[in-house]
Amino acid sequence: PKTQKNLDRQAQSKDLGDLSKIDKFFAAQWDTQGRNNTLIRYGLMIMDSGLDLYETEQRVKEFNGKFKDPLSADEINASIMKTLSKKGTK
Repeated sequence: PKTQKNLDRQAQSKDLGDLSKIDKFFAAQWDTQGRNNTLIRYGLMIMDSGLDLYETEQRVKEFNGKFKDPLSADEINASIMKTLSKKGTK
């Protein structure tokens, strides 16, 4: 449909054209699932692949920085990384 929301998604999709397929999967959820939930799920996927918490944090921040409306570094540290660190210690 030719709605503004759909046109915005198409524009954002073009802006993120250099992402891997898995990154595009998570990028598609940015607006619908929420930024926090998307970054937490993205981080959990990275940790499940075997990377440590430090590398996960770097990748989450890099992924977050590719969006027009990224979370602040404080919000990532207080929310996303706090959740991921709890999951990483189990």
